[in-house]
Amino acid sequence: MHNAWGKQTIAWRPFIRNNITVCLDREVNGPHFHYVKQTSPPRWNHHVVVKSLDQIESPWFKDLVKAGYDFANK
Repeated sequence: MHNAWGKQTIAWRPFIRNNITVCLDREVNGPHFHYVKQTSPPRWNHHVVVKSLDQIESPWFKDLVKAGYDFANK
């Protein structure tokens, strides 16, 4: 699997539940999240259960990962 910048990140394990956590500076709610939790005033953890490769290649997921990358580099 490759991230939005073309670098290999994790190996895809079919039929095994993959959990992804992305940290943002704001809460984002939606049907894609397993749960969202504020861990400190400027930090929200967004947990996603990845069930398919199509889910990872979707625009909303790529936007989420980019937002997390931008937050981490502030």
